[in-house]
Amino acid sequence: MNTKGEIESKIEKGKNEIFVYVFGKGPSSCRVSLVQKHALLIIQNIFSTCEMRLLETDPGKKVYKEMRTALLDGNCDKMKCMVGIASGVTALHMHHDISTCTGEEAFLFSLSDVPEYIIAKKRLFERKF
Repeated sequence: MNTKGEIESKIEKGKNEIFVYVFGKGPSSCRVSLVQKHALLIIQNIFSTCEMRLLETDPGKKVYKEMRTALLDGNCDKMKCMVGIASGVTALHMHHDISTCTGEEAFLFSLSDVPEYIIAKKRLFERKF
């Protein structure tokens, strides 16, 4: 059985592999959190220089969101399968949103059950004054 951090790390690595396959590059940073029956992924700095130029206009923002959503919808099953394998429970639904202002992308996966994990033992250090 894995720790919560190990499960979150597996989800992050799997997401990077899928992003490289779909978009040709992975994001610069990602945070993954398991919260009850959900897996939340917050991805930052997703835009390339070319994409940032496109996002300077309203029509460009619309086209970019449509293109990104279409690519992710086509790979939704791969993303859900990856989260399911990493967490040990079935991923039922994927919700996705992107902010063209902040460059953040959010994924929320609804899981069939709360993933089982062991709580890592924390090292406690005594402070000596």
